[in-house]
Amino acid sequence: MDCSSNTDSKFRPIAMAYTYREIPRKRKSWGLVWSRVGFYLTMLVGIASIASIVKRTGPSFLEKQPSQPQVSSKSTMIGGFTLPILPRKVSKSKSISGSEDFHTSSSPSNLDQDSLREDSTTSGSPLESWYILSLRGGSTNPGGTLGGDSGAGSGGGGIGAGRKEMFKQGLDENTARRQREDHAIGLRKNKREERMNKRRFILTHNLNQSTQGQGPDEGLPASVGGIPGANAIPPPTLNDLPQLVISLKSESLYERFKGAQGLRKLLSVESPPATAAVEVGALAPLVALLSHKSSTELQFEAAWALTNIASTDYTRQVVQAGAVPPLVELLSSASADVREQGAWCLGNIAGDCPELRNLVLDAKALDPILANIQQPASLSLLRNTVWTLSNLCRGKPPVHLEVAKKVHITSIVRQCSDEDTLIDACWAFSYITDGENERIDILLEHRDVIVGLVKHLGSRSATLVAPALRTLGNVVTGNDGQTQAVLDAGILPQLLTLLQHPKKSLRKETCWLISNIAAGDRKQISMLLAEPRLIPEVLQHLSWGQWEVREEAAWAISNLCMSKNHVQKVVEMGAIRPLCELLTASDPNLVIVVLNAIESILQVSEEQGLDYDERLEDADGLDKLEELQGHKNEEIYLKAVGILERYFPGEEDVGED
Repeated sequence: MDCSSNTDSKFRPIAMAYTYREIPRKRKSWGLVWSRVGFYLTMLVGIASIASIVKRTGPSFLEKQPSQPQVSSKSTMIGGFTLPILPRKVSKSKSISGSEDFHTSSSPSNLDQDSLREDSTTSGSPLESWYILSLRGGSTNPGGTLGGDSGAGSGGGGIGAGRKEMFKQGLDENTARRQREDHAIGLRKNKREERMNKRRFILTHNLNQSTQGQGPDEGLPASVGGIPGANAIPPPTLNDLPQLVISLKSESLYERFKGAQGLRKLLSVESPPATAAVEVGALAPLVALLSHKSSTELQFEAAWALTNIASTDYTRQVVQAGAVPPLVELLSSASADVREQGAWCLGNIAGDCPELRNLVLDAKALDPILANIQQPASLSLLRNTVWTLSNLCRGKPPVHLEVAKKVHITSIVRQCSDEDTLIDACWAFSYITDGENERIDILLEHRDVIVGLVKHLGSRSATLVAPALRTLGNVVTGNDGQTQAVLDAGILPQLLTLLQHPKKSLRKETCWLISNIAAGDRKQISMLLAEPRLIPEVLQHLSWGQWEVREEAAWAISNLCMSKNHVQKVVEMGAIRPLCELLTASDPNLVIVVLNAIESILQVSEEQGLDYDERLEDADGLDKLEELQGHKNEEIYLKAVGILERYFPGEEDVGED
């Protein structure tokens, strides 16, 4: 908050007092003399102390000493104090194939979690955070320090559609959604790497055990084509790569299996040598093995190796090698393991960019994916196929409406108890509903799904709350009828709890959702205001919340103020002062939103003979409005001048007098 005006008023009386004294210079001169005397005395005491120390310790004191206290790698020096620093994770954002909206992912539970994981990765010790904030003059808000993006959905039609176009968007729709998606890329990529490395480690560990005679690999075939000991192939090295590719082209089934398994083992490391595998020509023979229907084990190994390659920057090369059609065929294999691995690889491809997502859909992968979801052979297969489905639904431009209508997974939200599956199903719904009202209607055809999503808002798992909240937030960006369906499902009591959630991204998206409800009809606004403690909690965030949350809270309160029938109740809850504080915000769009709210408040005050103009002046709002007359943004300038001329017409004359 800009406190410049308060600072001026605080010191003005002191300055005036000095103007009536005759000896200000004399007081300043004596102060300078005493300061110099003190300085010289301090120097003399210091020299005497050093001489005394040298006399006691001898020459050893003059040896080279450390220039500063030794601080461990897990501590930091702040203001002379050694403070511990908690371990921090580094978020890596990596674009794949030049895409800004997509990324590859190799696990069914690699979630588009936006910034939900940042709470634990960006916060240092509480003492360090307090000390740094105190030096900067910042707030010591105990809330989480995570980032995240929330965006507003598209404006709705139906009742009050004109108001929705202006106020249902919150922040700029395209900008906000692009920020959400861009930020999500790095987080999903990190999650994918984490899960991929975990699986690689476990399976490689099992493979090493099997080569030592400790049992066959878990989940892998014990023999190939009746050839015993196929799994006892020793782990290969990078030098073996050319020979492995030669084995892939062999006439011998055993040699081909040995080459496929060896290549898969070679790629199952933390940093797979995908570049070397592609350059040596491994893609074409691996894709050819996908069509080897006489050996599901061979198909499994080839699909696994291609999955690892598709999880790197070589996704497009996998597609160019012709892998998509045979991978789609694998979704109908008699082997559940082969179906699962094929779905996993297709999920990586679909998650790379909109072009490849559409290519997978054009290859008719959606129907067999849905078939495996409806009748899963195992929980692992269900998780992988639902995750792949979420990748087939996500991204900009969105999938065709006909494709979205075919996604029948509503039973998962109603009946499934597996958290990983629920998370990916909810993300799929959020992608489907992110757009025009026709997409929202796809979900509203199953009203019990809305009830299930509201129920998930009370989950202890933030990674499940996030997609459920995003989906419901998308629904309330629609028309008033669609918004009412969410209110009828009982969402309002859950919102108060979410406003108090430790994760900033959830608090921010909750304010965004409330702002879109506040842009609804009179009945919906009355329901918001009637919910105990809900709007006062939003006002708390408007006054003291972290900046991103304050922005969305400002939209919520501003939208409430646009309804003249409810302005008085909002003002009585204490809306004027926090709105005035945001008049100094650096975001011109936010300032315009606040000015609209203030104008609506003053209009109601004028029409009903209330004292809101005096309250605004007491909150330093008048001073801030006058400062905005010099704003570089023309719209802000004109808006501020218009408010001053209409509601404070005599202020300029009073100032001149």
